[in-house]
Amino acid sequence: MCVCVCLLQVCVIEPLCFSSSAATVDVPHAARELLLLAMASLSKLLIITLRPDLRVVYVHPLCGDATTLPLLAWHFVTVQLPDKQRTIEPILAFARDQTVYFVQVICTSINN
Repeated sequence: MCVCVCLLQVCVIEPLCFSSSAATVDVPHAARELLLLAMASLSKLLIITLRPDLRVVYVHPLCGDATTLPLLAWHFVTVQLPDKQRTIEPILAFARDQTVYFVQVICTSINN
């Protein structure tokens, strides 16, 4: 018998979609191989991968007025690298009350 316990009451869910606009449909990025999902409760933000493995990859506490809901939005931003090249990177903007945070998605290879 399997028993599941809910530890988080999710208020907002936002998937990372590369095909949501013509500007990002052909963007080369390692995150394309993942299925990333940002979820927020009243107390924390989680970014998880659903593919290839279900894994929590980022957690951040959410402070602020408990009567305000968290907001999430993925954006694609042009970033200039140290070698003067430019790349388009997915950025998650999330906010609660009067505080806004930005998280850049960086994919690294981990050898098990």
